Amino acid sequence: MVIVIIFLSSFCLIVYGGNKFVDSSMVIAKKLKIPSPIIGATLVTIGTTMPELLVTIISSGANANGIAIGNAVGSIIINTCIIGGVLIAFTRVKINRSSELLLKLLLLCIVVLSVISINSKINYFEALILLSLFFVFIVINRKQSKASYTDYNITGNNSLFQAIVMFILSSLMLTFGAYYLVDCAKFFARWANVSETIIGLTVVSLGTSLPELVTSILAIKKKEPSLGLGNVVGSNIINSTLLVGITGINCTSAGVALSATTSNLAIPFALISTIVFSAPALLKKHTKRVYGILLMLIFATYFILLNLSTFNIIKIIQ
Repeated sequence: MVIVIIFLSSFCLIVYGGNKFVDSSMVIAKKLKIPSPIIGATLVTIGTTMPELLVTIISSGANANGIAIGNAVGSIIINTCIIGGVLIAFTRVKINRSSELLLKLLLLCIVVLSVISINSKINYFEALILLSLFFVFIVINRKQSKASYTDYNITGNNSLFQAIVMFILSSLMLTFGAYYLVDCAKFFARWANVSETIIGLTVVSLGTSLPELVTSILAIKKKEPSLGLGNVVGSNIINSTLLVGITGINCTSAGVALSATTSNLAIPFALISTIVFSAPALLKKHTKRVYGILLMLIFATYFILLNLSTFNIIKIIQ
């Protein structure tokens, strides 16, 4: 019972801390007169994916690479099929030039991840390739922010001191939340006698994707679907490049080994769902409801196969 309370508390710390991290970062940036394009290209982009990032760093540092990779790949599938699927099913999103470029980059990132995972491991050099793609994403994001300059409205009368205090507190919330989330995930894996990869692909990835889910729901409610689409695309690029890249860099020269579940089930589903999510939108220049429904059906299929594999009803060959 205690471990469940700690687990749920970790989720709360991650979600609340993540929101406050972004808010306080933006206040600090504005108070220090950092240009808005730089805020958009760095703080907001990284801040919304901070839960996944910290879980990955802590997992790889604790030799829990199954949780680290599972969290990254699982988040891609959940973001695309559930969050993106719901968004597309309930709203119509027009694809402008900036969205088109990021969708193409997302496809490239997932294809590269799929290719380098064919041998069921990611070595140091392959991790560097993924990190290079993340750098390309940051450059594109920064140029697009400059092209469409938007001045971020900071609500409230927070002073610089208050913002710094909240920045420190939210950083601690994220750190402790991620640490105990990983610790509890490892415990549940041992208790349920399943691999850490399965835990990473399911409960951990679902928990760390909650900020993206909240953002997309608010985007639908406020009738700003482009915001939700951009959130899904940006998060998935970061998950597939920065998160997996960090895990690969932290491993030995032999690289990080991928489980059969990850390389033969999760990553192929990440690729399939990304193609269904991106390709029709790129061709038609807008999203169609039918593909949102299809994405949710893809997730249902993935979830069933994942559970059948977990309980050894079917066997995934390495």
